[in-house]
Amino acid sequence: MEVCKVAADIYSEFMEVAINIILYWRNVYPAGAFEKGKIYNIPVHIAVHPEVQSYIENCIKIIHKLIENNEVEQVVICIFDRTLKPIEQFIFDIKIPTIHTLDENNCFLDVELALRSFCLKIATFSGIIEPDPLAFCFAVQLHTKESTGAALAFNEDVADETG
Repeated sequence: MEVCKVAADIYSEFMEVAINIILYWRNVYPAGAFEKGKIYNIPVHIAVHPEVQSYIENCIKIIHKLIENNEVEQVVICIFDRTLKPIEQFIFDIKIPTIHTLDENNCFLDVELALRSFCLKIATFSGIIEPDPLAFCFAVQLHTKESTGAALAFNEDVADETG
């Protein structure tokens, strides 16, 4: 199995859950806009608003494609206030393992442990720091390799997925 394909599948699933967890715990949307679910035996809240779901799904498709091609370096979840001033950022560094470090038997266990750790940290963080009443909206920002950014500007496939 190709390393970048496995990494893209794992990172994409993790990022989808992470985005939803951040939106819920930072109160970007009211609690009623989420449904309870489970992934890796971890209780999570998933956004149910169609436009929010669609935005997240489109972001995840692009993240998957870029990771599969080893072209993304960071994924940033940015929370904005009503003036669109960033008030919080969650930064995820994307590191693709080499074929020698990828152990297919343990990679899902590692993701489960990382997701559990992330859930615990964000829940603890949210208990210490009150949700910002100014939190209004969010965006997913991708930091790509320089050549990828230029190529994306002219790629019709990506424009079709986001537009």
